[in-house]
Amino acid sequence: MPYVALDRRFATLSPDDVAGDPDWSAPAAGTDQGWAALLQDPVTVILGPGGTGKTTEMREQARRLRAGGRVAVFVALEQLVDQTLAEALDGEEAAAFAGWVLAGGEAVFLLDAVNEAKLVKSGALSRALKAFAKDAGRGPLRVLLSCRPSDWQYHADADTVRDALCDLFQPPVPVSAPGASGELDDPTAAPGSLMAVPSASAPVPVAVATVRLLPLDEARIRRLASNYGVDRADAFIDALKETGHLFLAGRPRDLEWLAEYWNREGRIGTRWDMLELNVLAKVKEANVVHSDSDPLSPEKALWGAERLAGATILGRQPAIRLPDSGPLLVSARSALDPATVLPDWPAREIAALLRRPLFEEAPGGRVRWHHASTQTYLAGRWLLGLLKAGCPVPTVIDLFTSEVDGQRYLAPSLREVAGWVVCRHAAVREALTPIAPELVLLWGDAAQVPVEARAKALRILAQRHPETVSFEWFVEAGDLVRLADPALVPTVQTLLAEPGRAVAMRRFLLDLIRVGRWREAAETALTIATDATQDLRIRIAAVEAVGAAGDATVHARLRAYALETPELPNAFLVRVGTALLPDALSVEDTAALLAKFTMVLPDAIGDASYAVGRHWVDTVRPSDRETLLAHLLDLITTPPHAPGQRSMRTMPLSERYGWLIHAVNRTVTLEVTRTAEDAEEPAPVLMRGLQLLYECVRWGGPRVHERDSLAAALALNVAVRFALYTIVLSTADDPQRAFIGLEGRFCRSQPGDVLEFLRRSDEAETSENRRRLLLGACVVAHRHGMAEDVRARLEAAIAAANLPPSQFEELRHWIEPAPAVSPLTSDTDADTGAAEAAAAEAAALADARRRLTEEIDALRRGEAFGALQYLVGQMRLLPGATAMRWGQANIDSLAARFGVAIRNAAAEGLVRWWRGWCPPLPSQRDDPSSVEQGVVVGLTGLAVIAASGGDLAGLSAEDTRTAAHYALREINGPPDWFPVLLAAHPDVVGAVLEAEIAGLFGEGADDAA
Repeated sequence: MPYVALDRRFATLSPDDVAGDPDWSAPAAGTDQGWAALLQDPVTVILGPGGTGKTTEMREQARRLRAGGRVAVFVALEQLVDQTLAEALDGEEAAAFAGWVLAGGEAVFLLDAVNEAKLVKSGALSRALKAFAKDAGRGPLRVLLSCRPSDWQYHADADTVRDALCDLFQPPVPVSAPGASGELDDPTAAPGSLMAVPSASAPVPVAVATVRLLPLDEARIRRLASNYGVDRADAFIDALKETGHLFLAGRPRDLEWLAEYWNREGRIGTRWDMLELNVLAKVKEANVVHSDSDPLSPEKALWGAERLAGATILGRQPAIRLPDSGPLLVSARSALDPATVLPDWPAREIAALLRRPLFEEAPGGRVRWHHASTQTYLAGRWLLGLLKAGCPVPTVIDLFTSEVDGQRYLAPSLREVAGWVVCRHAAVREALTPIAPELVLLWGDAAQVPVEARAKALRILAQRHPETVSFEWFVEAGDLVRLADPALVPTVQTLLAEPGRAVAMRRFLLDLIRVGRWREAAETALTIATDATQDLRIRIAAVEAVGAAGDATVHARLRAYALETPELPNAFLVRVGTALLPDALSVEDTAALLAKFTMVLPDAIGDASYAVGRHWVDTVRPSDRETLLAHLLDLITTPPHAPGQRSMRTMPLSERYGWLIHAVNRTVTLEVTRTAEDAEEPAPVLMRGLQLLYECVRWGGPRVHERDSLAAALALNVAVRFALYTIVLSTADDPQRAFIGLEGRFCRSQPGDVLEFLRRSDEAETSENRRRLLLGACVVAHRHGMAEDVRARLEAAIAAANLPPSQFEELRHWIEPAPAVSPLTSDTDADTGAAEAAAAEAAALADARRRLTEEIDALRRGEAFGALQYLVGQMRLLPGATAMRWGQANIDSLAARFGVAIRNAAAEGLVRWWRGWCPPLPSQRDDPSSVEQGVVVGLTGLAVIAASGGDLAGLSAEDTRTAAHYALREINGPPDWFPVLLAAHPDVVGAVLEAEIAGLFGEGADDAA
């Protein structure tokens, strides 16, 4: 299969991320990055579960870099365990390496599959890296490694990489640091001491950045699915969403078999079928490139996975311990020992099973299930196997339920597993349906259940919830899709017709009609929707059901009801428009519905504003949008106008319909985008809409959301952009100020606009219009920078305009080049001083980065107190700092200034530091008003833990006592995390408080006793 360029994205991993159990299938929580950013660091480790495309991406990046003229070499790391780098390469890789050996220069090496190298033999990773380093030490390098998360030990393996590659990144000539003391500052010193500088003779440690390969997002799923032969990619993704299987498509390998199934069947299968296919694919060796080292057959892997799933659920163990995982890297956590479940399996086979993409890495030498659905499905298979082997049905029923006061109840934590058993085992289903009918309907796979059993469960559910307003469980669309068989229509209609049915049950039944798109039930839904005595929530659900049912006659009757009924709730009107557009509502009907909205929207203005601004406008046919915009503008300017508006406005906003500004903005944006290629003058109604939006931005009014989208559309539409320029420049009392405001707040000019302004100025009929257009040209040229030929054309145009002297000078100052500073000037003018200061600051920062990198290991261990002291001082100057506390939580601000590696090392070092030094209490100091630098550093470490969601409540007694000492040294009262500490450890913290109180009252008590 040819490579598909997907611009895969990565997210940086910090120690805090590791401690928080990263979800490898989740999108990035913050900013993501691409391959170009990864190539900035000397060494980067890419982590991703099997099947995410690490090997494919690394091979392709090597090829692309070579095509761009750079030296790039891909190699499987395990090949270097017993071979030299030259011996391990062939083809293009060998040629690239050989050429680099002769010519030198920068090179990028992509070392694939750390996990496979570690499987070869003990110490193989270090051996392979040293073999690489021996042959690669010939020039400046960038090294990227890939690994599965379950096989990467964050600190131990990173240290192995640093040790093996250290010599590759040393400067050729050691440079001494003048005045370097090489000693650590005293933690009891006052704030302000300088950072200690280590000896220049020490080797420079290698900074190792760690990132995770992000799963495919929806756009990349669509692109790759098309490459896999999916003709209707949108329909494919919609089907995945409707059935709740989109989560399966985040890995390229899973997407491949999903696409194959879709191409073969033309649909997405039942939940059981899709999870079975997913599991069977994952129990096979996921990485075919590295399959030789795997000792486990797919059949045995499936057998073991089923038992581990059952054990982790029944034993309530969230994770599984890896065999021979080495020392724990975080505090010990609950984890299942797989050898207790698979006692006859060798450790090598257990490790091979846990490397399957069924699992993903968790901190502390553990793995967890990649997705909860996979875990419960496998546990259900295991129980079904036991039943087939003769396990009594009552035993399984007792496992799922408990008896209280003679009443049987289902254990909520076992619903999902029970659902998988119920959908495939008639006897268990018959026994559990009276106890928990929702099991049949919502858990497991209802499509596997006979329709008669589903109907019975619906009736029992209705009987058990006669007054329930909302169910305790969350109903997803995929659950309803699996349940909604047309054969259930008579049962649903009968239950809806019964009087007094609870809100929750009626909404549930109407949602079934909506998801099932049952035309046979459309009339039933319409009757409920038009019944004003019904609860509004039920009526809204009924409107949605009518819309989905697709019956044109019933749609027409709902339209007539909505237009002819005098007063209807806003939420009801929103759903009518959403349900009937565009086929059953004309643009005039849409405007009439909008006119019925009340000024005060008690049922959520945000909901109405978003629905109209997004769904209604997006659904209207493109040919009807101009007409819709005209109606929107009429409504939004309808008197009476909202009070407090500036007198400068030419289009004051309506008090009742001002919330339609979002719909106007969306309509204008779509129209500007649609007409981007049109050469003729834009429609007057479109310009009215733009003028309204511009006045809202400039003179105040409702906030205009998504202004960036409108600005991007204007950047591509020359005709509309210049029509807007013309309006602003020709009508403003101060055109210079107005145009600059337009540029800064509303739209973005393009460099080519200068020439267009000049062309239009030549055609201007009056000198005043010519002046205003020349002003626009000058402002745009000044904004984008101007070449000498452009400057010359502007000068000529200004000179030819015959402007009065004051106007001539006004335009000239925009295009005059900045005066050059003579190098012979000896005075200390401001520009020279600022440049010198900036250069000095940059040099100092570069020196600090170098020194921090040199002692990064000591920094990480919390031993480089001088470096920690310096970084905490920097944090106090960076964004997110507070002057009200000694402890600073803005650890992430260090990344932009010093790099991610220094930020990560500082985070670890700060946490280790506070644990290693317990400060005296205020009453134990001669001068309680002063503070030691060690207290500032320690409080910052604790603030970092608290801000990142660390478990302060789980501290040991000794660490709790130390933290309490720090808390009492904070300024402006105890820190925000102190109540958590006190609630979790009242005895330990109370003893510290008692000691401080005793000390303050002169009793000489010491809590150390």
